[in-house]
Order: sequence, then structure tokens, then C-alpha cells
Amino acid sequence: MKTILIVTGIALLCFNASSPVCFGQKADEPIPDAVIAKSIAENPANHAIRIIAGFHYFDSGDFVKAVENFAKASQLTPDDPYDQLWLYMAQLRQNPKTPDSTIKAFLARKESQEFVYTDIRILTGELTAMQAIEKARVSKDLGNLCEAYYYSAQRLLANGDKFKAREYLVEAIKTKKEKFWEYKSAVAGLQALK
Repeated sequence: MKTILIVTGIALLCFNASSPVCFGQKADEPIPDAVIAKSIAENPANHAIRIIAGFHYFDSGDFVKAVENFAKASQLTPDDPYDQLWLYMAQLRQNPKTPDSTIKAFLARKESQEFVYTDIRILTGELTAMQAIEKARVSKDLGNLCEAYYYSAQRLLANGDKFKAREYLVEAIKTKKEKFWEYKSAVAGLQALK
């Protein structure tokens, strides 16, 4: 999913002399809150900073800040399905009764065969976890499988089912798609459930 975005985003942040994100930062280490805040303050309209901040806050369980940053990212790139998906998912984790009208309007406007649209349908409840997982298996793409398990787990967590969500997070990790943010987030999510 966001493999290219992560690599590109972190590279952009590192090459941006005014952005403190990445100074002395190792790729797999969490970025400190102070570094994220300073980067946003210095360049509030930078999409890469906003999406990375959204991931950071989501994985740390701060869904209010995650929503804020994903909302800004989705305003900056309104046609990016992953921005829309992560915004909706953060909203669901903040409030499981979040209406799905905005994400469904996005689906109606931007429908395609990319697997991300399957991921969105998992979150809206249009597809069950089993349907999405089977679709991912048929595709023979471990990235799709990682995503199907991960987003199914997030839907379950929004509904309060930590037991089954934990199982799906473990399955997402088993795909070994380490460059996918869903993989990284599954690791963080599993830690949070301990």
C-alpha cells in the first residue's frame, strides 16, 4: 500500500532542510512527537509530513491527532484512496458510529479495481473479513492479504472485538510485507493489545 509513499515521504522529509523529521532518525524507529510537531509547524501543508504524522498518531492510539492529520492530507490530495481510507479508519477508531457517507461518496466518484477499494469496503462493512481475505488469496498478492487482514482487524477493533482483531493482526504480520504501513501498524496494534 503506502510503501512508495513511506519511502518517498521520508526521503522528501529528509531532503527538506527545514524539516527536522529524520535528522538522526532510523527508518524503523518511531519519530518523536516533538519532531512531528515541529515539522508540521514549519510546513503545515506538506502532504508527506501530514500522512506520516497521521500514521504516527494512529499507531500510538491518538486518534484525534490522527484524524486531524489524515484530514489535512486528504484535503491536499483528495483523490488518493489511501488518504481517504486512513481518515475514515481513524474516525471509526475515534467513534465507531462515524457515518460512512463521505467515504461512500468517494467510492462512487473514484471506483477502480485497485485492492484499496476492497479495503475501504471492509471498513464500511460492505465486505466481510472472509470475503476480503478470500479475494486477497485469489489475487496471490501477499500485500493484498496483509491489507485484508489489517483492515479487517481495524474494523473489529472499532467494534470492540479485540480477540478476533488480535488474530487478524497476527495474520497480517505473518505476510512479512514489512515495507507496508499496514504491517508496521499491525505490529504497533498488536503491542497495544497486550
